[in-house]
Amino acid sequence: SDIFGNTVFGIAVNGAFPSISNCKIHDGQSGITFENESACFVSECEIYNIEDCGAVICADAKPSINKCKIHNCKVYGVWIKKRAKPSINGCEVTCNTLEDIKKEGLFNLF
Repeated sequence: SDIFGNTVFGIAVNGAFPSISNCKIHDGQSGITFENESACFVSECEIYNIEDCGAVICADAKPSINKCKIHNCKVYGVWIKKRAKPSINGCEVTCNTLEDIKKEGLFNLF
């Protein structure tokens, strides 16, 4: 899938458990946001040229993000908020303006 030009979210996951794979999210306001105990699986996606953050992981969300590329976002590549519990494995998070990974919570990063 190719998701682009969004004015709010590329993808918003709110308390759900979807699998998202092999997609590109680019040239929009934000990439992907996980809220309210979302525990989805994201793999082999590319998120780039985002005006805000590539991925925002809010309190109590527990996504598994694997083998993704997140780059050239104008704020953070990944913003992990307090009480978020993501697992991030084998991802390339590079060339984001303020910080590649902004950490406020506990998480596994491999």
